Amino acid sequence: MGELSGKVALVTGAARGIGQAVAAAFVREGAAVMVADLAGSDGEATAASLCAAGAQTGGQAAFVAADVTIDAAAMVAATVAAFGRLDILVNNAGIFYNADALATPFDEWRKAFDVIFHGTLHCSRAAGLAMVEQGQGGRIVNVSSVNAFLGMAQSSHYNTAKGAVDQLTRCLAVEWAPHGILV
Repeated sequence: MGELSGKVALVTGAARGIGQAVAAAFVREGAAVMVADLAGSDGEATAASLCAAGAQTGGQAAFVAADVTIDAAAMVAATVAAFGRLDILVNNAGIFYNADALATPFDEWRKAFDVIFHGTLHCSRAAGLAMVEQGQGGRIVNVSSVNAFLGMAQSSHYNTAKGAVDQLTRCLAVEWAPHGILV
């Protein structure tokens, strides 16, 4: 039995990269993991692979096709429906591309903030509500970047969105600690 045996996690942006690695580690430790990513991603294949890997540890995985900018409540509901509860949220979904601040259309700035910051906010609120209703606390992990602290050319949109995620994390940590939710 792993350290996360009996725990249920939702990991956004989990079809590949850091999110996939986090989901795999959770399954190896015995958790039930909802792999959340965009429709058309490799999320279903990732979840199937994680189920096979979790056979020896009791870990499980399922996939929900979702966009963090609009489907936060649906992701949480799908996780609770599949596994009976939600103990851990990992806000990993993000986007990055090089773009000059003067040349980047405002819609591209908005897209970066919608995915990186607003997605984290919406998913945290939906998960926080479920955790408060369950009455047993929980954990929310917001994936940020050292770029939140750096002034860099070609990534103003990304860096400022990650900076907003860092501040949101500090605020939610203080606000939700009385509910036993560590952010």
